[in-house]
Amino acid sequence: MKLVLASGSPRRRDVLRALVDSFEVETANMEERRPQLGEDPDAYARELALEKLRATASRHPDAIILAADTVVYRDGKILGKPTSDSDALDMLRFLAGGRHQIITAVAVSCRGERHVSSMGSTVHFADISIAGLQSYVASGEGRDKAGAYAIQGGAGAFISGVEGCLENIIGLPLCVVANLLEGCDLLLLHVPPPCTHFALERGWSPHLATYRMS
Repeated sequence: MKLVLASGSPRRRDVLRALVDSFEVETANMEERRPQLGEDPDAYARELALEKLRATASRHPDAIILAADTVVYRDGKILGKPTSDSDALDMLRFLAGGRHQIITAVAVSCRGERHVSSMGSTVHFADISIAGLQSYVASGEGRDKAGAYAIQGGAGAFISGVEGCLENIIGLPLCVVANLLEGCDLLLLHVPPPCTHFALERGWSPHLATYRMS
């Protein structure tokens, strides 16, 4: 049975290749509902993941479909993808100097059944200068990402600590995906251990640190 990843995210494709050697990619063509103030972020992420799943499964009734949605949450506010560079700058200013949650929901459809699971991680942002944030926004890296940043890219310089699963923050927690796909009897390249976790006290060492933090 073929596997279809219902996502146009290159990051999710890269992560999924660690589990399976063959899958198709098809972006779910749907308009995402904007979150309401005070809405539960886990329920919202699960809803969107299932909506992406349904939109794609209707075109591939005999395939295993994998969909995911990632949201950023702080102080009662859910952040999705920015609608403009101005919106991205507002998001990053809101996140700077504090901590926020990253929640990724993963949904799978196979044999006429749908399953969804989710995971949360915490990211600590340093105090970043406006000039540093503007420079990052201008790079365009965060334009298609929840919260307007990519932890595995230049925004790694903004991170002062991480609690939880790094792959979850990137957008696809392998241990969650593996558990769901094994339930569909899909042969995996390997069964991953529990997702790699980074404790805040160990600090954060980004591979790229190209934007000023002060």
